[in-house]
Amino acid sequence: MRKLCTLLVVLFAIVMNARAYDFFAYNSDGVKIYYEQPDYYVAELKVTFGDDAYSGHVEIPATVNVNGQIFTVIGIGVESFSGDSQLTSVSIPNTVRTIERNAFYNCRNLTSITLPESIESIGNYAFAGCKNFTTFEFPPLVTNISEGVLQDCSALTTVSIGSNICATGNEAFAGCDSLDNFVLTGANDYLEVSQDGNLLIINAGGGYKRTDSLCSL
Repeated sequence: MRKLCTLLVVLFAIVMNARAYDFFAYNSDGVKIYYEQPDYYVAELKVTFGDDAYSGHVEIPATVNVNGQIFTVIGIGVESFSGDSQLTSVSIPNTVRTIERNAFYNCRNLTSITLPESIESIGNYAFAGCKNFTTFEFPPLVTNISEGVLQDCSALTTVSIGSNICATGNEAFAGCDSLDNFVLTGANDYLEVSQDGNLLIINAGGGYKRTDSLCSL
């Protein structure tokens, strides 16, 4: 009997630890959003996944009131919306600083996302497989185009890149067969996509160079 009780306690702990979210709250549109609290002592939250998939339009609030305590939403966690095929658009507040890996992976019906200028980093494969994207703009504080970040976004035609981009990951744009236009806001002269999805740059001297670091040119 003691062994059975111990086993049940262990199984219960595993189930509880497997749950990604700490709690959920409804936004002003009545949409349930799941959150995790990275640091128990800091009133900050990341959006995460939960029991139900996200669908339609999701507006992420800047703050969440939990039993009278105000929490600030600072990030979109790993795989938060991954595979949510009915998700069509997302609005992200300017309190969010990070979008983590695979956050919107394979959200194939996602057509619109509002990225605030507060975002500092976007993780690997964050938007890979978002096949209905036609345009994408990297926020100005982002310095690294992560590995596979827009991989297989087959409808993507235009990407806007700021002057702060210093590095690109492998296959960042692999499978973006419609991508033919980069809008540049910095001093870089010209960019195009190579066959493996990495960026190539033609610098002022006219020679091709693979972009391990744009800022070193």
